[in-house]
Amino acid sequence: NSYSQIEELIKNASKSVVIVTNADGLPRKINYLRNALKKIAKKGVNIRVFAPLSKVKKELLAELKEVAELKDVEMDARFVLVDDENLIFMISDNVNANSNHDDSIWIKSKNFVSAFSKLYREYS
Repeated sequence: NSYSQIEELIKNASKSVVIVTNADGLPRKINYLRNALKKIAKKGVNIRVFAPLSKVKKELLAELKEVAELKDVEMDARFVLVDDENLIFMISDNVNANSNHDDSIWIKSKNFVSAFSKLYREYS
């Protein structure tokens, strides 16, 4: 499933992980990816999370702040960038999405993902 693929990519991250999600998706991702995020944070991997933080439980945010830089943004996009080489877009609507089933597209293309990442960094 998509979350297993994301977890595997995150476990193998060496430089950076960017998670962009919405208020419903953030708790799902953190609950599923918690251990992997903690491990890579200890290795020095830069983790950034963009989500509508005001709509998320304070306890979850406190835990997330220990391992990631948080930015409060209101958007319905859901994707994960890993090391500027892998990009996973979640394409299911949020109503049908869960950690056991969430359709996605995985792009592994250093040129494309690096350009996408650069654009996202410059305009976020």
